[in-house]
Amino acid sequence: MKQKDIDQEVQKTMESINGLSPADSGPYFYSRLMAKQSSAQPEIKLMWKLAFALLVLINVVTYMSTDNDSESNDPVEVLSSGYFGSDVEFYDLAYNE
Repeated sequence: MKQKDIDQEVQKTMESINGLSPADSGPYFYSRLMAKQSSAQPEIKLMWKLAFALLVLINVVTYMSTDNDSESNDPVEVLSSGYFGSDVEFYDLAYNE
């Protein structure tokens, strides 16, 4: 295409844009939008409250199930006794030669 053809196409496009009007959203669009947003809020708040309650419950159960009168204060032993039981022996991983 030549420069003159390109300029004519651009001019035609610009003239077609000039006749457009802004999009109309309707008379009650914003009130319907706000009603939908306010109705969705309680569901989200309820979900966060339930998630927090579940997290607290898990922490309480974990705390209550730990053996508080263990003889060792080593955190690795305390944690592993929760996974493997208290009868697991801890081995020294260094090679004895």
